[in-house]
Amino acid sequence: MRTVKGYQLQSQSRLTQSLEDYLEMVYRLERGVGFVRLGELAQRLGVGAPSASKMVQKLGSLGFVHYERYGVIRLTNTGREAGSYLIRRHEVVRRFFQQLHPRGDTLQETELVEHCLSPGTVERLEQLVQVLEQNPKLLP
Repeated sequence: MRTVKGYQLQSQSRLTQSLEDYLEMVYRLERGVGFVRLGELAQRLGVGAPSASKMVQKLGSLGFVHYERYGVIRLTNTGREAGSYLIRRHEVVRRFFQQLHPRGDTLQETELVEHCLSPGTVERLEQLVQVLEQNPKLLP
C-alpha cells in the first residue's frame, strides 16, 4: 500500500496532473485551428505566461508538442493521441457523476477524480455509464 504521492512516483513516465491539464487544454484549443498561442493557453488556464511556457516546454521535451518560443504550440501525433484520451476520460467521468447527481455541478469532482484513473478503469467506467444511460430507472 502506498500514498498518492508514492503511486505517482512509481509511474514516473506518466504525465503529472498539471501536465495533463495543459495537454488537455492544448488539445481543446488546437482543434479546428491547428495551433495554439501561448497567451491564449495561459489565459484559459488562469496562469501567467512564464508558467505556461515552462509547462509547454516540459510537454515538448516529453514529445507531446512542438513549441516555438514566443510562437505557437502544435501537438505531435503522440500529443494528439494523448489529448484525445484525456478528453474521452474527462467526458466519461463527467457523465458518470452526472448520473449520480443529475442536477448538480459535476465539473469540480470530475477534475479532481479524472487524473487518478487508469485506462482500464476508464474503459469499465464507460461501460457502466452506458448501462446507466440506457436504463435510467437503475438510479432513482
